[in-house]
Amino acid sequence: MSDTKALLEKIAALRLRIDQSHHLATAAGATAADPAGAAALEDKVRSGGWHSALLDGVLRGAEPAEKPALPVRLSQRGARLVRQARDLLAQLKALADDPILPADAADPLAELHRSTAGMIDAVLRTVQTFPPSTSAQSRMSEGLEAILEVVDDRLSIVKAAMRQRSTETGRIERLADALRRIAAGQAVNVASLEQLAGEVREEARQGLPLRFHALPTDDPAHAAAAHGLTVAGVLARLIDGDADWQGRDLEGLVAALVHDAGMVRLPAELIAQTGPLTEEQRRLVERHPLAGAQALVKLWPGGGWAIDAAADHHERLDGTGYPKGKRDLHLADEVKLLTVCDVYAALASARPWRGPHEPRTALTDTLLLADRGALDRKQAERLLRLAFYPPGSVVELDDGCVALVLAPQVGERALTQPARPVVTVVREAFGQAAATPRYLDLAQQTERTIVRSLAPAERRQVLGRLYPELV
Repeated sequence: MSDTKALLEKIAALRLRIDQSHHLATAAGATAADPAGAAALEDKVRSGGWHSALLDGVLRGAEPAEKPALPVRLSQRGARLVRQARDLLAQLKALADDPILPADAADPLAELHRSTAGMIDAVLRTVQTFPPSTSAQSRMSEGLEAILEVVDDRLSIVKAAMRQRSTETGRIERLADALRRIAAGQAVNVASLEQLAGEVREEARQGLPLRFHALPTDDPAHAAAAHGLTVAGVLARLIDGDADWQGRDLEGLVAALVHDAGMVRLPAELIAQTGPLTEEQRRLVERHPLAGAQALVKLWPGGGWAIDAAADHHERLDGTGYPKGKRDLHLADEVKLLTVCDVYAALASARPWRGPHEPRTALTDTLLLADRGALDRKQAERLLRLAFYPPGSVVELDDGCVALVLAPQVGERALTQPARPVVTVVREAFGQAAATPRYLDLAQQTERTIVRSLAPAERRQVLGRLYPELV
């Protein structure tokens, strides 16, 4: 009986395919003979391309006015799948209209947005090929639902990255506006600067990665603000939990934020210049510390170390700095620390005339300047709290694994083992994905060492789809 039943099922399936073939042939013949049939076929072609036009709208802002019916009768599960895909696509389109999303297609955030839209495109194209069978649609829907779950996760990453980028852009704009007003001699609410300093301090306390902002070249105020926020971020991590700074850490962070106020008065083309400075340009640059200090006097008429920091952050202990060539004994300890942060932040950030140095190189060069007597050695050694590989760094271990740095060592270990942070493995040796999270304290696992930081292209490959803002 079972053999007979199987044979009957095969015959029934064969008849179904023959009937379907006959139907397609009849429809094709009718279309060829009847212009109205041809028009109907063209309508179906246009309908089939609707979602492609919608995908174009994600990036171009144009969306078809009508949503045509799908080419087959969908099951409830298939219809639900289409609704979910269209909802995700609408969210992607809304993000594309946000100016925070970079226009540069090579930006990892823009690339993640674009490839996620492509995944939805693949889902909708597949739905258009669904067979009439409900059971077959259900099997295909299961796989497509899994794809949309990945899309939803990636969409969350894009949204979170855009929120973070919006926050950082907003901080730069807020500080740039305050620096413009300071340079113009206008009133500025110091409480607003303290609020900004508090935000920087909170990020440091949460252990978030230190951001090294590139120097904008279109506006001196934005350049001064970007650098001020980077220096404040470095300082916040050096004084966090330090008893000597208890109760006055906000004062120090405000000083870091505004210490380059004099840059606002420099010509924009000077900041953007990639070649050597002329003698006249050098004199302009060397006057900006005093210009900033004079402007800040209106905020703190009674004086304060924010004014000293603006005036003296380019001075050096051996008298080789500017604008006055002050030496060790004429510089306050707080200014010496801020100067160390200023040098380190400048080296680790991109400039128009060079790319950023790796944090390890920036730290080493800063310590060398202290060793030669230009910077305060005690204050420079505080940078070891950041470690050679600060949080957010992507490194390769000696066994070929790739790891993301989570935190530096603390206490005495921070000073004695700056090259052995706490990491999590994100890729096993030979490129395999990590099956489970593995957290390694390299100070405890002395048999394992870091051999190098990953190059930018490698960072993009490892982190681009998970943490686009760390690339």
